[in-house]
Amino acid sequence: MIYRIHEDDRYLGFLFDADDIINKLGKKYPIHLKRAPVSYAEVWPESLRIKFMPCESYSKDIVPDVSIGNGRLFLNDKAYVVLKDVLNDFGEFLAVHHDNGKGYVFNPLVTVESVGGIDTKQTVYDNNGNLEKYSFVENAVNNVALFRTELDVYLSVYCNQIFKDTYEQAGLIGIYFNNDVSNSLAEMYGVEFPE
Repeated sequence: MIYRIHEDDRYLGFLFDADDIINKLGKKYPIHLKRAPVSYAEVWPESLRIKFMPCESYSKDIVPDVSIGNGRLFLNDKAYVVLKDVLNDFGEFLAVHHDNGKGYVFNPLVTVESVGGIDTKQTVYDNNGNLEKYSFVENAVNNVALFRTELDVYLSVYCNQIFKDTYEQAGLIGIYFNNDVSNSLAEMYGVEFPE
């Protein structure tokens, strides 16, 4: 099964610190603005600063184990240890720090297009050429732990069953999964969260 990853807005969400990025990387490497699957490992400093902000007015003041933003995942040290072997072949880990600690931003570099994984029969456009819904060929992406797609301008992150199971078995917090991959609204109806 393939899933779209959504932010669990009961926790704080991460943002890149634009000033720190410009100071350390310059304007040539705008990871905070550019979502395309481009590698930053060669130019990444020892660590970059990120911030955590409430996603909603009811968000708890808790930095989650995993957070999603702008097509990338934040992993705290616990999540990194649990997920690094699952993710290693599909992107890069970039060191970050924040007011309450440190961790990594995982930058997924695999796209569904690069593995021929767009289900063209289930991908539908309206009469004006606007994307209405899309789907993936499971056999093409079953062995890809995390990937992105040009269809949504690399905004979302998608995962396979192995990633989801590893995350859930470790009891990590911060994201949830929906098998309706073209549902960008992150509707939480019917999603049960552990307390």
